[in-house]
Amino acid sequence: MPIPTQPTREDIVLQGMIDAGQYTITSASPAYTVFLASHWETLKTEIWNACRTDRFLETTACVVATPGQSVVALPTDFDSDISLTVYDAEDPFRGTAQTGAASTITLASTFTADPLELLGRFIFTLSGTGSAQFRQILSYDNGTKIATVEAAWTTIPDNTTAYLIGVTAFTLTRADYMRPLFPSYRPTQYMRLGTGLQVFPAGDRAYPILMNYRVNLTRLNDTTDAVFLKHLQERRYLWTEGVKTRTMSRFDDDRYQAQKDYWNTCLQQYGAQNVVYTQTQGSR
Repeated sequence: MPIPTQPTREDIVLQGMIDAGQYTITSASPAYTVFLASHWETLKTEIWNACRTDRFLETTACVVATPGQSVVALPTDFDSDISLTVYDAEDPFRGTAQTGAASTITLASTFTADPLELLGRFIFTLSGTGSAQFRQILSYDNGTKIATVEAAWTTIPDNTTAYLIGVTAFTLTRADYMRPLFPSYRPTQYMRLGTGLQVFPAGDRAYPILMNYRVNLTRLNDTTDAVFLKHLQERRYLWTEGVKTRTMSRFDDDRYQAQKDYWNTCLQQYGAQNVVYTQTQGSR
């Protein structure tokens, strides 16, 4: 049996509405358009509220602690943190790119290193065009200064892009409701205030932070975002049952109450299967 193909939002909605008894539904039907306009976003919120710690909502991003500032700009889809790692390097491994291409970056003309020394290291863009990206170095040519990375850049770097090649890495510890009076240096701690994040001490220079975090399902683009599409694929049954339940409600189906009870059970089981336990910390 072949591996199932990646479903789309259209696939999920049509399947759920057909399961609810709307057998002639198509993406051109008014009922389909009404469902997307009136029910889809509510369904997303309902599923997200049932479980915000689903492992399929976990992802990684680079954020940058700018010099002299504790406040760090978070990804727009951020919901909760899992772990934060700050990267550092001596001055030779910091610089400004000469140019970039789809899957390469040309390092500073003064940079020199044994290609094997860079193999597998992360390179972070700190400012300028394409800032707050990270990639792993697959190869490096010390003659041309071109480093080839493992995946294409989302935004191609250019001669305004400052970069850092990660040499050392340190885990940031969480210390909520504390404001240590440290002089400016590499950040060692962070805290959450509402939906924001602050690091301490404030950086004496730009530092990339690799953040593992959980996304807010309701903030994802449901037609293009890879995390959202993965969730549709892995939790397809849950999504179609949700569409089925809301469709029965809309059309006053006699089976609605039984389906609603079953849907509530599905949500409870979904939440119970993704519980995350954390060790108590003295500062939390």
